[in-house]
Amino acid sequence: PVISSSEKKYFYNYYLMLSLIYILLLGKSAPFFYSLHYPKGAHEIDEGNLHIKKIKQIVNEIFIDHPKKTLIVYYISSLIYNLLQSESTENLTIYIQMNKTLTGNYHIQNRLQQLFDERMIRLTENPEQADLIITDWFDDSYQNGKIFYLDPSREKEQWVDLVTMIQKLYLRKMI
Repeated sequence: PVISSSEKKYFYNYYLMLSLIYILLLGKSAPFFYSLHYPKGAHEIDEGNLHIKKIKQIVNEIFIDHPKKTLIVYYISSLIYNLLQSESTENLTIYIQMNKTLTGNYHIQNRLQQLFDERMIRLTENPEQADLIITDWFDDSYQNGKIFYLDPSREKEQWVDLVTMIQKLYLRKMI
């Protein structure tokens, strides 16, 4: 089901309380339960991440004297971090420079806007800001970013590659 903005805090409280109850009831067996009921990456997080360190610090302060503090801090922090990550609104910035066809830029922009949500991609006029440059000509001044060469004579075949590249870049940016 889709969770509306007004309901999110209730769902988040539900998830937190449910996780806390699991930890309190299961104790040292909680990791086995988590491995069965939560996605694999849900509790495996980068310990060096500044956000997770801050979250752990806050949770640690709340449960400072609790006997199961270690388990609580680890699992509740990872749950909070994953919930916050699911709310992330990163977008992929794309620069389009098509010179071989008169309507190339317009055509590519429209196709991308039809395929991808405006929250996912953002078009820019500045190639230095772009995560991806889509072009039909080679310019060595654009060597700082990812470049996709879209040949107008092979455009239909290359759209699958372009969409795949955009999805991979977006996923890398999100994770």
